[in-house]
Amino acid sequence: MLCCSAGLPLVIYSCRMDILEANHLAHLLIGKHRLDGWTFRLNNGRRQLGLCREDRKSIELSRHYVLRNEREHVMDTLLHEIAHALVGTRHGHDSVWKEMCATLGCTARSCETSAVMPDGKWKAQCPSCRKIYSQHRRPRYSRGLYCRHCGPELGRLLFNNDEISYQLRRDRAGNREAAQLMLKLF
Repeated sequence: MLCCSAGLPLVIYSCRMDILEANHLAHLLIGKHRLDGWTFRLNNGRRQLGLCREDRKSIELSRHYVLRNEREHVMDTLLHEIAHALVGTRHGHDSVWKEMCATLGCTARSCETSAVMPDGKWKAQCPSCRKIYSQHRRPRYSRGLYCRHCGPELGRLLFNNDEISYQLRRDRAGNREAAQLMLKLF
């Protein structure tokens, strides 16, 4: 059972967590599991929920993840990372790590698909099924990207960034107006 600094049981209600609460909970769990010298910090990751850095003795959670997800979900991810710290990152998501997850009471999954994370700025829509895909970085290759469900024939994806597209249209319109004004003046 988790207890706060006063020794009282720590009650976790079902709603979103804030930064201070995540920080407090992380330090409690790090102390409870005797991870001496380990620190906790929040990062700005937009795709990765959590991270255990054995070389730095650091456990990190994404700020975006903490603010968008339920307490139980964040607690499970925190315990997931603590399991990595306890068995060593060289075990990855193997059976030793899974046993530690069972001991800690967290789910032993390597990928989480139910987490709410921010959408990327680069978006594409499948022309067949209309599913929207997003990425945080511009795709390196424009060819060969397709919807998993529709395949390369029907589901070819073309990513674009609406912010950049809008800026380009605005700049081009501004340049046209400036060119027309210059023609009138000279």
